[in-house]
Amino acid sequence: MGDTPTGPPQFAGSLHRYVPRVASEWDDVAPGSSHRVVEGTLVFVDISGFTSLTERLSQRGRIGAEELTAVLNHVFGAMLERAYARGGSLLKFGGDALLVLFEGSDHALQGCAAALEMRAALREAATLRTSVGRIALRMTVGVRSGPVDLYLVGASSRELIVVGPAATEVVAVEGAAEPGQILVSASTRALVPADFTGIPVGPGWLLRKRKIPVPARGAVERLDRGDEFLSAFVPVGLRTQLGSGLRDPEHKAASVAFVAFKGIEAIQAAVGPEGLAGVLDHFIGGVQAAAESEGITFLSSDADADGGKVILTGGVPGSLADAEGRVLRAAAAVVAIETPLVVKIGITTGHLFVAEAGTPFRAAYTVMGDIVNTGARLMAAAPRSHVYASPLTLQRSLTLFRTEALAPIAAKGKAGGVIALDVFESTGRREAASAGILPFVGRREEIQAATGILAGPGPRVLTIVGDTGIGKSRLVDQLLGPDRSPFVIRGEPAGQANPYWALRDPVRALLEVPRTDQQTMARDLTAAVARTQPGLLPWVPLIGDVSHVHVPDTPETAALEARNRPERTAAVVGSLLEHVLGDDLTVVVEDLHWLDEATLSLLSVLAAGAPGKGWGILATGRLAEDDPRLLGTPLPLGPLPSAVLQTAAERATADVPLRPALMRTLVDRADGNPLFLIELLAYAQTAADPSLLPDSLAGVVSSQIDTLAPLDRQLLRHASVLGRSFRAVVLDRLIEDEPFERDDRTMRELSTFLEPDGEDRIRFRTAVAHDAAYE
Repeated sequence: MGDTPTGPPQFAGSLHRYVPRVASEWDDVAPGSSHRVVEGTLVFVDISGFTSLTERLSQRGRIGAEELTAVLNHVFGAMLERAYARGGSLLKFGGDALLVLFEGSDHALQGCAAALEMRAALREAATLRTSVGRIALRMTVGVRSGPVDLYLVGASSRELIVVGPAATEVVAVEGAAEPGQILVSASTRALVPADFTGIPVGPGWLLRKRKIPVPARGAVERLDRGDEFLSAFVPVGLRTQLGSGLRDPEHKAASVAFVAFKGIEAIQAAVGPEGLAGVLDHFIGGVQAAAESEGITFLSSDADADGGKVILTGGVPGSLADAEGRVLRAAAAVVAIETPLVVKIGITTGHLFVAEAGTPFRAAYTVMGDIVNTGARLMAAAPRSHVYASPLTLQRSLTLFRTEALAPIAAKGKAGGVIALDVFESTGRREAASAGILPFVGRREEIQAATGILAGPGPRVLTIVGDTGIGKSRLVDQLLGPDRSPFVIRGEPAGQANPYWALRDPVRALLEVPRTDQQTMARDLTAAVARTQPGLLPWVPLIGDVSHVHVPDTPETAALEARNRPERTAAVVGSLLEHVLGDDLTVVVEDLHWLDEATLSLLSVLAAGAPGKGWGILATGRLAEDDPRLLGTPLPLGPLPSAVLQTAAERATADVPLRPALMRTLVDRADGNPLFLIELLAYAQTAADPSLLPDSLAGVVSSQIDTLAPLDRQLLRHASVLGRSFRAVVLDRLIEDEPFERDDRTMRELSTFLEPDGEDRIRFRTAVAHDAAYE
C-alpha cells in the first residue's frame, strides 16, 4: 500500500491524495505534540514560466483551464514520480513550487539525485505542445539537509506548518539560484562526495553532477487512513469539494488574499519550539476562524523565509455573493489577532485558474494566474499589520473601508508597477452596486402594475422577483422616487442563520443607538424608546432581541410564552416604526431570499397588518412566483428587449462610444440582463482585446453556477454541451422516466451520474433549467 509511481495505492477514500504523509501519521510518531524535528533533506523547487502560460490560456476560458490542468499534471506528475521513487514526500505545493522532504540514512544523496531527475523531467515536459505553442518552463532548486522543524496546528483543521531555520535556509538557497541551477546548502554539501559540488553561489554551492549513481530507495509506504480520519487535515472549506471526487478545472473570477506571518526564528529563540507551537496554533486557528466566519476558504499554507504564508480565497471552490467584501473583512480580522508574529496581507480580485495538480497518489488543489502572483507581491510590499488590496477588490466590496492611496508598487513584468490601496477600518455598507451605471429604461408595464398595487385599496405589499442583475433594485428606486425615505432591510448570505440579523443595524440606526458594549447599548436603547414611544418601555427587551442588544426581561416580557414572543415582537416593532416614521411608512426589503427566518416571520406579520395601517412593503428577491417566502403580490421581472437595452448602453457610453458591431454583440450576449451588459461594457472598455467576450461573460454566469453543489455543477456542465432540441428530448425522457439511448458519447457520460433512484434525474432537470436561463 505504498506511494509508488508504478502502482499507486487504491485507498478506500479520496482525501489521502491531499494530505501529507507526515501529517496523517503524526500521531503514530508524536502523539499529543504540536512540534516535531525530522532529520532529513528539504528540496525546494520553484518553476518559472507558468505565469506566461496562464495568461495565454486565460483567453480560452474553461478550455484553457482544462489544458492548463493537463500541463500541470504532466509536469508535476512526472516530477513527483521521480521524487517519490527516491523516498520523497511532498510537504507543500505552492501553485508553481514544490517542497519535498527526504528521510533515511542517505537522505542528502536521494534528495540531490531526485533534484537532478526532476530537472530532467521538466526538460522533457518543455517539448510538450499546447494550443498556444510550446511551454517554456525553467526551474530553480534549493537543497538543504539537517534537522527540519515541523508543526501541526490549528483549530477547525490540523495544518502542517514548515517553519524554522531549515525552511528559511532552503528558501534562501533556492532564491540565489539562476534558472536551471540546483544549489545545495553547506549542510548538504558536507553529506555528499566533494566532487558533487562546484563553485559557491550566494549561500549555496552549485550541484555540478548531471546524474548521481545511487539506487533509488523506492516510495515510502503510507498507512491507509479513511476519509473520516483524513478530513481533520483538510480545511473546512475544501472538505466537500475534495471529498466529492468532482474537481473540474475552471477559469473564474475570485478574490485571493495572501497572509504572511514572519518573525518565527526570533520567537523560537525566545520561547523555544513548544512556545512557538502555541503561537502558531493560536494564529492559524484565528485565521481559520476568520475565514469560516465569512464563508471564504482557507486554501493552503506554504513555507517562506523566517515564516510562512496562508492563501485565503473568496469564490474558490464555489462562488460567493460579495466575495470581495468577505475577503476584506476576514483580512481585517486576521490583522487584529493578538500575536507576536509579523502579519501582513495582500488581496487581489480577477480571473484565475482553479485546478488540481499531481498524480493519483499525491495532488494539490490550487489556484494560478496573474492575480495570484500580484496578491503575493502586495503581501510582500505591505508593512506589518497592514492590508494592501487592489482597487477592483474595494470597488466590488459591499462593505466600505477607509483607504489610503499608495505609490505604484514595483513588480516584475508590470510596467509602471502595481496599483493598490492601504485598507483600514470599515466605514459602512455600499448601496446597490449597479445603481446609476445604466440609465433606467423600459419597465413601463411593470411600473404601472406596481403603482396600482402600492396605491390601491388592497394590501400594499409587493415582491419583485427576478434573476440576478435583471433590475429589481432599480425598479424599486423608480417606484419610491427621490423624496421618499423608506425603512430599508437587506438580507445577507452571512446572516441567514442568525435571528433578526437583517433588522439589527436598521433598528439601531432608527433609534440612534451607536455600536459599543452591550451594557451601554442597552442603556441607550431604553433611553431612545423612552424618548420616542414611552408606552413601549415594558417591551424594550423585544426590541433588544431585534437589534441584538441584551436587555433583561421585564415582567411583561417574562410572562410571554415562547410561542407568542415572535408575534408580539412583530407588533412592537411595527408600532415603533409607525410612530417614528409616520403613517405613510414604506418598508423596502432587499434580497428577500437571504433573510433569516425570524426577520421573515416578523415581516409576514407586518404584511398581514399592512392594509389596516396604510403601510407599503416593497421587497425584491430571487424567488419563484409561488415561493412561500413571498410577501404580498409577486411581480415578475423578465429580460429587457434588445432595442431597449441597446438604447441604455448607447446612452451610458456616449462619452466613450463603442463600434456599432461590438455594441450589438454586447447587447446580444447580455440577453436582456442589465447587469450582464454592465459587466460586458466594463470589459469592452478596459480590456486590451475587447473581442474576447466569452471569458468575461463566463465570469458573470459562473458566480451563480458555482453556488451549486459539486455534483450539480458537473451535471450542469454536461447539460450545457447539449443542443437546445437534444436537451429538450433528454428532459422529456427524464420527466417520463424513459430509458436513455446509451450510444451517444454525451449520453454515456451522463449515465455515470443518472442513477435509477431518480434523485440525480431531479438534479439534472434542475441543472438544465438553470442552464436554460443563460441561452
